[in-house]
Parts: sequence; structure tokens; C-alpha cells
Amino acid sequence: AGTFNQGLHRSIPGVIGNRWAPVLGSLPANLVVNDLLVTAAGTAYMAVYGYGGLQQSSDGGRSWLPVDFGGPTLSIVHAMDESPVDGTIYISADDGQVWRFAGGYWDFAGRLPGGASHTPWAFAADPTVAGRVFAGTFGDGVWRSDDYGENWIKVAGGALPNGGSIHIFDLEFDPELSPTTLWAGTPLGIFYSQDGGVTWVDGSAGLG
Repeated sequence: AGTFNQGLHRSIPGVIGNRWAPVLGSLPANLVVNDLLVTAAGTAYMAVYGYGGLQQSSDGGRSWLPVDFGGPTLSIVHAMDESPVDGTIYISADDGQVWRFAGGYWDFAGRLPGGASHTPWAFAADPTVAGRVFAGTFGDGVWRSDDYGENWIKVAGGALPNGGSIHIFDLEFDPELSPTTLWAGTPLGIFYSQDGGVTWVDGSAGLG
């Protein structure tokens, strides 16, 4: 469990009462954790504010080491996701940067067009199309790349308010629905798309 200013906590199986314990190692107790990801191969990644931006663990989260990007140092990693199709990992970093991990190394893919104003707060890799990934921004809606994060287009048709210029807090693909369905969490409700983000439908009915 990642927290804001209270670092990372790990559940302790079989412990009665307090089932959580902080994970420190070389990390500070007041670490800001933005996102967590466990890959299909079992490697855990933690997106953080500072401390290289991205930490990784190969022992179930008991210890963490900064990711080596081959030279650059990132100050903030905001969001990440792994493609179920080919295992490519995408992360978003400072000033709208997009990085990807494939073939054993990290590669800088580019930036969203708006730079810092388009820094993705959420990533969702398409579960059926290799190279397709969606980014949710703070204030300018949903963007889509069909070439592994190198080029981006805004996808904002249909019911998304303000012409799609809205905060996107989370993006998730539904593992049950067919056709492939992408959900977006916003300040004005929940919306979904079944055509690659081209059009959106308000799915907030029943929410208080």
C-alpha cells in the first residue's frame, strides 16, 4: 500500500490485529508513493516523488532499489502500466515525459504535446492492441498513442464534459466486458469508451 507522506506499507500474512508494517530499507519514512505495479514476471515497481522517481523490488516488496535509466535521473514518476499483450511497461515522469521498458532496457519514448500540463496522472495499456496506450492528464482529458508512446492524439468525443478538457484521475480496462471497455474516473463522474477512446458514454448512473 502506497501512501502520501507515510511511505510504503506491506501486509504481514497471519498476524492478528495490526497486519501492516512499513517498508523502509534505504527509503525515507515520509516517502510519497504515487503508484504501484507488479508485473507479470513478478517484479514490483513503485512510482515516487523524488529518490530517482522509480524504485523496483524483486523480493516481494521487502527491499527496493532505484531504477537505472542509463544516465537521466527522474525526480517524479506519476503513473505506470504494463501491456498484457507484449509486456511493455509505460511510465510517466517530469514534464510530460513517457518512458517504456521492453527488451531489457528503459527507453525514452517522448513527451505528450503539452509538456508539464499534460503529465499523465494515469496510464492504461490496451489489453488487445500492442503499442496502444492511454494517458489521463490533469485538466486536458484522455490521450492515446498507437506507437508505444511516441506520438499522441486527444480522444475526447461523446459525453466527456468540456470537450474532453477535464481532470482524469484514473484509467482502467474492464477485464470482463466485450467489446474492450476503457473506464475513466473524473471529478464529474465515471465515463467509458468501447471504441478506443473515440467516443465516451456517461456511466455514472446509480452513483450517489
